[in-house]
Amino acid sequence: MKITNKSITQSGNATFSYTPTEDSIHPAPLAFDPPLAQFGKADATGFRLYWEKLNFVFSLPDPFDFPILPVPPDGRIRLTRFVTLARRMAKFSIINVNTALSISKPSIGNFDIKVFDPPSDESFLGASAAFRQLHNDGESASFSNCQRIMFEVLNALPDQERTELEPVLRAWGSARRKLTNHTIQTLVTMKATNATLDNPISYRNIKPDQLIKQFNYGDSLHFDIEGDLADLLSDDHYEAYYTYGALISILGLSHLYFGYAVLLDQALGGHLLLD
Repeated sequence: MKITNKSITQSGNATFSYTPTEDSIHPAPLAFDPPLAQFGKADATGFRLYWEKLNFVFSLPDPFDFPILPVPPDGRIRLTRFVTLARRMAKFSIINVNTALSISKPSIGNFDIKVFDPPSDESFLGASAAFRQLHNDGESASFSNCQRIMFEVLNALPDQERTELEPVLRAWGSARRKLTNHTIQTLVTMKATNATLDNPISYRNIKPDQLIKQFNYGDSLHFDIEGDLADLLSDDHYEAYYTYGALISILGLSHLYFGYAVLLDQALGGHLLLD
C-alpha cells in the first residue's frame, strides 16, 4: 500500500488514506487508445486502467500503426478467429464489471477479505472458455500460434521490412511471457518501487498461467479429482484471494490480447474491428 494522506485528531487518533501501490500510478499517460474499448460499456474503467498499467510496464509499440502483410489463406483464418473472438470477449461482463478485492480489519480480530462485485459463475465460466482459445498454446488460433504465423510471414519479407517489424512482434511476445508468470499488478509494483519478489508486494505468489489452469481444470472447464484447487479454496479468505487472483490474471492477459488483436487486424487490412 502507498499512504496518500494522514491526519491526527486532537485526541491523538491517526487516520490514514492509502491506495494499493499498483494503483498509485493512475492517472497515467497512454501512447494509444485502449484497444477494443469501443466494444465495452461506456462506464467500464478497466480498459483504460489496465492499459495504463500495461503501458507503464512495457511501453509497447502502437498496434494501430502495424502495416498490412501478405498473410496466406490458412493463416488468415486463424488470425481472423483471434481478432473476432477478442472482439466478442471485449463485450463480456467480466471485462466490463469493476470487480475489486476488499480488505478491512475490525478493531478486534483478523483481516476480512472479500471480493467486491464478483462476476457470476455463468460469466466466469463463459469467459474462461473464450479466454482459453486466445491463451492456451494448443488452441489453433491462440496467441502463440498467431505469433508463429506472423513470424512465418515476416521471414518471407525483404530484409528491411523484416528488420523493422520483428522487434515489434518480439515486444508483444515478451510482454505476454512476463504476464504468464506475474500479474500486471505485481509488475507495476516492482517497476514503481524497485521492489523484488522478496518484498511483500502485491500478488507476488500468484503465477497467472498456473493459477488460471488450476481454476480451468479444477472447476471451470474440467474437473480433476487429483488437482490442488481445493487447497487454494480451503477457507473463505483463501477463496476470495485466489479467485480474485485468477480474475486479474485473466484480465491482464485479456487486455494485452485485445491490443494484439488490433495488431493482427491491421496486418489483415484493418476491417475486422470497425464499429
